[in-house]
Amino acid sequence: MDVTSLNDSPPFVDLNCLLPPIFLLMANQPSPPSSKYKMALLGLIWVLLAMAPVIPAVDYYVMDLPDRAYSADHELMKPSGLVGHGLGILGSAMMIFGVATYSLRKRSSFLARFGKLSSWLTFHIFLCTLGPFYVTLHTTFRFGGIVSISFWSMVAVVVSGLFGRYVYARIPKSLNGVFKDATSLLSQQQAQLDKLREAYGDSAFLSELEATLLIQNRDGLQMSIPAAVAASIRTPFERRGYRSRVEARTRKLPTGAPMRDALLEQSIRCWNLNRQLLLLKPFQRAFGYWHVFHLPLAIIMFLILFIHVGIAIAFGYGWIF
Repeated sequence: MDVTSLNDSPPFVDLNCLLPPIFLLMANQPSPPSSKYKMALLGLIWVLLAMAPVIPAVDYYVMDLPDRAYSADHELMKPSGLVGHGLGILGSAMMIFGVATYSLRKRSSFLARFGKLSSWLTFHIFLCTLGPFYVTLHTTFRFGGIVSISFWSMVAVVVSGLFGRYVYARIPKSLNGVFKDATSLLSQQQAQLDKLREAYGDSAFLSELEATLLIQNRDGLQMSIPAAVAASIRTPFERRGYRSRVEARTRKLPTGAPMRDALLEQSIRCWNLNRQLLLLKPFQRAFGYWHVFHLPLAIIMFLILFIHVGIAIAFGYGWIF
């Protein structure tokens, strides 16, 4: 195997980028199996809570809009009805609470003792995706006037938030959540290569691997944000191919099976670090742009939401109050 054959496939990464965008993208990568089980459980809870108001009224929601007024469920499910109005209030409260608590956690040293920032972010995403779903049910899928501006800005905030979480999860961080820089990652990668060389000698395989890493690190400096996102999406499918090629190469080495397995795993760690290096700069730029885009959208959404609530109260739509 020559350097070109190693360089044909992008580096190995964790499988987290295949996880569903609403729930399992909340998990940092790489994550242990127990963390993935927790995310899956949280996703199941999300689905159950989301479906709880839908299943009893599914016939109402699938009706044509003109026919809904004649449905027996209309008085309960319409935007000003007991259930429909309640869903709007509950969904709005979830969004406000989710944004407020996460913002306070980021800025308060006192709240730092009550869990990791990543856990608070998971809670934030849980509320700020379930809340908009309830608000959508509140509208009964009828969008017009100022409500449409609020709704579509809400959709944009949710979508941009999920993208921001996707990017955030793929920027390497230290144990305390601080972003790592390229120098730190290069040092880790070089230390891993030194361990490989110390354990297995200055073999042709390691020389090829190191040369390939250097080539891909150089190419990663010029990677655009769309190319980085595309590479991140492709990597789960390329993982198996890369691992198979390395396994085939290590089987030819004159060492025992345990040593070959260790060499395989350590070389994969090098590729993990290399992947982080490849995506570091473009994803850091994307995260900076995301901050500029996401916050104004959220402000517009909440501003119109408060105007909508004020108008509703002024016209006497106070729900059960």
